Amino acid sequence: MHMNNDHFGGLDLGPAGDVGRGQPGGFDFGLPGAGCLGGAGGSNATYSFGTPTGTAVGSTLTETITSGTRTTTIVYTETQAATATTPALFQITAPTLPTHDGTSSSTSITPPTYSFVTGSSGVVVTENITTASATETLTYAGGTQLTETLVTITSPSATTANGGTHTYSFTTGTSGTTVTENDSYGSVSSSHTEPVNPTAVFAATTIGTTAAETQTSVSGNAIQKITYINTSGSNYVVSSTDTVYIPQGSATTALNINPNDRAEFSITSSGTTITPVNASGTTLTSFTASSSNTFAVVTPTSVPAGLPAAGSFVEETITNGTHTNSVLFYSATGSSGIYTEVAHGTTIDVTGVANQLAQVPSSILGLL
Repeated sequence: MHMNNDHFGGLDLGPAGDVGRGQPGGFDFGLPGAGCLGGAGGSNATYSFGTPTGTAVGSTLTETITSGTRTTTIVYTETQAATATTPALFQITAPTLPTHDGTSSSTSITPPTYSFVTGSSGVVVTENITTASATETLTYAGGTQLTETLVTITSPSATTANGGTHTYSFTTGTSGTTVTENDSYGSVSSSHTEPVNPTAVFAATTIGTTAAETQTSVSGNAIQKITYINTSGSNYVVSSTDTVYIPQGSATTALNINPNDRAEFSITSSGTTITPVNASGTTLTSFTASSSNTFAVVTPTSVPAGLPAAGSFVEETITNGTHTNSVLFYSATGSSGIYTEVAHGTTIDVTGVANQLAQVPSSILGLL
């Protein structure tokens, strides 16, 4: 029953490159190599910024990212000194970043610039990455834990780098909102339905006087809000993405929601019947769980505020020889509802996962 976490689906916004920290979403802002160095870490990694070697141009700042047994070191070199009104600017000098985009035209890449904001204790609390096409703000708790990434497109446009167009359109029906991705180049155009996270909540809004649409969903331990802005007619383009990461805290099991692993369970003394549920909410063919997979209703020691009292947890224990692994599922509507995978591991800290789950917005939590 356990399936891979597909996260947010990897919307493609432009030419090759990733501005992000290797987090869910795969948004593409035309920055080959730059910014994706943080993929070694993610929100459950530990970030450590050293003391700058000075304040003049040429001074360096070293960042160390530790995730499990993997460590990545990034060296930033100051390229512009701070003034009374502007922060010092840095560029990455190690590891070496690509200087061309890898296409047949081998277009040169303008490297992004970095600036840092330190808190009262002197540790880095905010990192800003700026390019010609976008800015990204990374927020750290205590200078060590990544808590939020905000990416803002400088000039949202339907026009792509090759002169084509790339837009999204939205249709709301009785079964929810359908997202259509539209592409055109010259006389050729195509459209296809974009897979939508089952936890996605859509809302119409405005940015200034321009119509906009927001899409908020959860996957892994990340709550992501995508804002689309209208360009013409029913066409929209992405203007920003804001991803907030739920901290693991003292829990021994990290929240890891897989919105694509959903099912209904009928647990009896003679075995468990599983009815898989697809992204649109349609039930698939039921089957009886293998004898090596056992299911049981489990409860946290206390239900945290923010978690529906009717909610129900089911733990699947998978036995393979002498090895066992567990998967935790949650249903906000109780035992008769649809369960979604929310964590997995060799053992499950149900109370710890419940405390993390309670931080998910109620509008999304109700869809689990």
